[in-house]
Amino acid sequence: MAGIDTIKNQLLYFAATQEAARQKAREASKNSKTATAKKSVFANSLQKKQEEFNLASEGLPIELAGMEIEEAIVFLKDELDSAGDKLASDQSLEQIENYRKKLSNFMKYVTRNNYEVLIYKRKKRGFPLIDTKTGKPAYFVQIQVINEKLETLTNDIIYNHSKNLNILAKIEELNGLIVDLLAD
Repeated sequence: MAGIDTIKNQLLYFAATQEAARQKAREASKNSKTATAKKSVFANSLQKKQEEFNLASEGLPIELAGMEIEEAIVFLKDELDSAGDKLASDQSLEQIENYRKKLSNFMKYVTRNNYEVLIYKRKKRGFPLIDTKTGKPAYFVQIQVINEKLETLTNDIIYNHSKNLNILAKIEELNGLIVDLLAD
């Protein structure tokens, strides 16, 4: 019977160690889940800050960080419309500068997200063509519209804000004349 007791004791020992190993594995799993959650929160925060920095370096509002393209376009269009309404009611220099800034932000964002420049090497019968002026290979440059809706929206905004754009053009013309006058 002594042999049976040792086997029983060994089984109990292995069962206890196996249960302890399972419990440690569960704890490690919980810790790794919280660690990955912390990493993903940090990574998301870092990515958002990077996007805000990129937008700020391009002169765009940082509120666009994290927005989809369509959401950002609607946001910029609303800002442009409100600035246009303010300019229509009050033609002060401050309102003109605000409208110019909003229009510039809108156009920068649309051109950044709406067009793609494709460059192709020109070839004739499988051989690259050489530009006679520079002696370098000649290229075709093609600008491809990525999102037709954005282009339509941009054209509509330019058409709807043509009055304000005409005012801005006249002000720019006057500023140019003043600079020319001061330069002489």
